[in-house]
Amino acid sequence: MDDGSAGKPGRTGEIMVKAPAKINLTLDITGTREDGYHLLKMVMQTVSLYDELEIRKNSSGKVTLSSNRHFVKKLPAKDNLVYKAAVKMQELCPEGTGFDIKLRKNIPSEAGLAGGSADCAAALKGINQLMGLGLSEAELADIGVKFGADVPFCVYGGTKLCEGIGEKITPLNDLAGIPVLIVKPKKGMSTEEVYSDYDREDDIEHPDNEAMLDIIAEIDANSAAAEEDDYTNAEITDHVYDICRYIGNVLETVVIPELPIIGEIKENLENYGALGSLMSGSGSAVYGLFDSVEAMLFAEHEMKRIYKDCKIYSCMTVNEN
Repeated sequence: MDDGSAGKPGRTGEIMVKAPAKINLTLDITGTREDGYHLLKMVMQTVSLYDELEIRKNSSGKVTLSSNRHFVKKLPAKDNLVYKAAVKMQELCPEGTGFDIKLRKNIPSEAGLAGGSADCAAALKGINQLMGLGLSEAELADIGVKFGADVPFCVYGGTKLCEGIGEKITPLNDLAGIPVLIVKPKKGMSTEEVYSDYDREDDIEHPDNEAMLDIIAEIDANSAAAEEDDYTNAEITDHVYDICRYIGNVLETVVIPELPIIGEIKENLENYGALGSLMSGSGSAVYGLFDSVEAMLFAEHEMKRIYKDCKIYSCMTVNEN
């Protein structure tokens, strides 16, 4: 499977880059910084739902941005993370270097799937490769955190433990190969609104991050033992049940009462074969994890029958490097 991690060179001075979405296997809030930012501890995973960026170098010294999505077109360029990333990378390029960027959006907005952060990270990585700047992922992540807490994870991708405001990244063992079905209801809530509601909540159920980390470590041990027997990533699906025992998102506590359809979607995903389901990030997208592609496709058919106003995506967990 193409993981979309590498840019695809076109003609001279042009590159195509994929920007993968993410899901949260866990999301917990562990405190608040003095500046008001929430401290997080979460396990994040990239999936094979992609935006696409076409980046073309120009000699005008200007950055232009176009998109297939109306909401992107309406947003002033100076406020778009892709534009901001390109302008920042200009500082490292020869004087007079500009970029024409075409952004094809597939990841829905207000979904908790980090679409904007993924696009920003892809712009950083694409320009780095296009211009031969030679920056490491760590250096790109340091640049990216200035634009958003999810951007460093999106630079690295794969399976990671993210802490702090999201900028502290710890690599975890590869969980590529799990079938995922994402259901995005029409209505959503802003991230600011969700965290504001959380701050007023007293009765919070926190996910067990340590148990999730133990499960992921155990999967790696099993995988290493199986490699000599022609181990394939498909066998990771044997462990989906264990992973699903510990998926959890502290923000569901405040979002589901405001958007009951999220709880309904979770229940129906499991009714139609998901071994576990969870809201991703601050919502409103919900995903289900399956132990086979066939089970996922059956659930996709049923969910499309029930939720005609929802956006539904079938994909896989992928390892982005």
